[in-house]
Amino acid sequence: MPTLTVRCNQCPTDGGAVVALIPGQEPGHRAGRRAWELTRTTGHHHHDHYDPGLDAFLIIDDES
Repeated sequence: MPTLTVRCNQCPTDGGAVVALIPGQEPGHRAGRRAWELTRTTGHHHHDHYDPGLDAFLIIDDES
């Protein structure tokens, strides 16, 4: 799994763990939906953000 090149204001100070990557040319709402689904199924809070260094939407597990 890739590592973060850019953190956002939702990322924990340790960066969290990247658990999924959606290429930048895909619709951004897919990443938000995936983060929501993972939060529901795992009980860990997940969020998504676009990382221009990777040209991808990353789904981050905030509790890993």
